[in-house]
Amino acid sequence: MKFYHKTWFIFMMVILSTGLVFAVVFLTDITTRLQLLSGGRDKSNREPGGAESLLGFSALAPALGNLDSRVKIIGFFDFQCPFSAEEAAILEQVKAKYGTRIYLQFRHFPIKNGSREISEASMCANEQGKFWAYHDLLFANQINQSEMIKPLAKEAGLDEAVFADCVKSRRFRDQVQEDFDSAIKLQVLATPTFFINGHKVQGVIPLEAWEKIIKEYE
Repeated sequence: MKFYHKTWFIFMMVILSTGLVFAVVFLTDITTRLQLLSGGRDKSNREPGGAESLLGFSALAPALGNLDSRVKIIGFFDFQCPFSAEEAAILEQVKAKYGTRIYLQFRHFPIKNGSREISEASMCANEQGKFWAYHDLLFANQINQSEMIKPLAKEAGLDEAVFADCVKSRRFRDQVQEDFDSAIKLQVLATPTFFINGHKVQGVIPLEAWEKIIKEYE
C-alpha cells in the first residue's frame, strides 16, 4: 500500500489540519486584542455613515448610560454564547467605572439553537423594566438556560403571569427579528460584536482596551 494511503498518515493529516484551524483562530483573536490594547483600530471597519445611521438608537432597545455621551456603543449578543457572557462580566466593570460617560445599547443576534426564545423572553423582562436584572441572571445560568426562563423571571422580581403571557404570545418576536436582520446587513458574523461610534469590533474586548477606547473618544 502506498505511503499516502496508510491509515496513520491520514490520521496525522486530520490532526494537523485541525490544529492549523485552531491556531489561525487563536492568532486572529490575539491580534485583535493587541490592536485594541495599542489603541489601533482598523479604520476600514467603520461602517458607512456609522452604525448609528444604519441602526438608529431605538427607544425600544435596552440601554444604559447617557445618549448624549461622546462614546456610543451598539452591542450584538447571544444569551447562549459563552463569549457574550464573558463580555457581559467585563461590561459590568465598564459601566461601574464610566456610568453616564458612555451609552450602551443591547441588540439581539440569536444564532444558537434556542437563543431566539431567550432573547424574546428578555424583552418581556424589559417591558417590566427588569431587562438588566434578567440579563445578568441569564448569563449567569447558561447551563439549561431554556429551562430557566420562567424560574429566572421569578428571581428577577417579574410579574410571573404577565411575563408568561408575553413569552407565550411571542410579543417581541418582530423586534428580535429586526435586530437579527440589522446584524446581517452589518455583516455581523459572531457574538459579541460591537459598533463603537461606528467602528466594528468583533469578539471579547478586555477592560484595558475599553479604557483606551473610551479615552480616545472622550
